[in-house]
Amino acid sequence: ASSGAEGRSINLYFIFFHILKFAQLFLFHLLSIEIYPPVFVSKPDPMTLYVGKQAVFQCSLTGSTPMEVVWHKDNINKYSLHIKSLELTDQGVYLCKASNSVGAATFTTELNPARIVEPAESISVTAGDSATLECTICGSPDLKVKWFKDGKEMISGRKYKMTLKDNIASMKILASEKGDTSEYKMEVSNKVGKDQCTCSVTVLGLLPVSASLVFMFLLI
Repeated sequence: ASSGAEGRSINLYFIFFHILKFAQLFLFHLLSIEIYPPVFVSKPDPMTLYVGKQAVFQCSLTGSTPMEVVWHKDNINKYSLHIKSLELTDQGVYLCKASNSVGAATFTTELNPARIVEPAESISVTAGDSATLECTICGSPDLKVKWFKDGKEMISGRKYKMTLKDNIASMKILASEKGDTSEYKMEVSNKVGKDQCTCSVTVLGLLPVSASLVFMFLLI
């Protein structure tokens, strides 16, 4: 009877030994698996887009899964990275946060829709006087401005002077003539789109000498 009990004890010992050995190997396998924190490999650049257009933020990550990725706009959690139709309220700072069990990574980017804040107004001037059209614009710093008269692009020179300073695009007719009476278009653009506005300039002729004398006589 005692030999049978000893045999059962030995068998239980070997079973317990193998279970313990298997547990040690399993734990060693778990500990040997390296877990990496999230790292952003590529990030979207700040974008300048137009109202009504789409905006898609794309980025790529490395790190161990499972991983959670969350977007925030102006510190408010956003549920989507795809904005189907941009509105002025969509402009702001976007933050993306990726996290897993061993760390977290974040980055921010900006979305600034380009637009004309104040379009140029139509004006009337007397022949020989200068005339200036001004537009207030906003958007990315790489804005390009073009002016057009009767569908043809205008070039700065002895007659016209175009400038862009402090987000104000201006076109000056140095000495207006009757032929400058026309519709003018200002176009602002960058690598993602463009915006435009139109206005007109009316050049009034000088009074004849006789009419000027009559007018002066009436004033006396």
